[in-house]
Amino acid sequence: MKLVICEKRTAANRIAWILSGGKFKTYKFGKTPYYSFERDGENWVVVGLKGHIISLDFPKELNRWNSVPLEELIWAEPVKFVSEKSIEKLLEKFAKENPEIII
Repeated sequence: MKLVICEKRTAANRIAWILSGGKFKTYKFGKTPYYSFERDGENWVVVGLKGHIISLDFPKELNRWNSVPLEELIWAEPVKFVSEKSIEKLLEKFAKENPEIII
């Protein structure tokens, strides 16, 4: 199986259309659509992201900006977190099954 990851859902739909010659099926994983088809005897899956799926924030102890010195905010290491859990789970599922990813 080949997994194609696109920046946007509309791009994923269009790429699935082009690569499959218009013969793809749409599925949903939670609220996240993905597209599946066969090409040259191989299964393909195309997934579209939704903008940024990873976000940054200040650590919890610095989230009250009015009670934290400004200099402390400037030097604080941001905390990364996945903001689109459905997309994360879908990518994990397909990445386990698939050694080849196309971005």
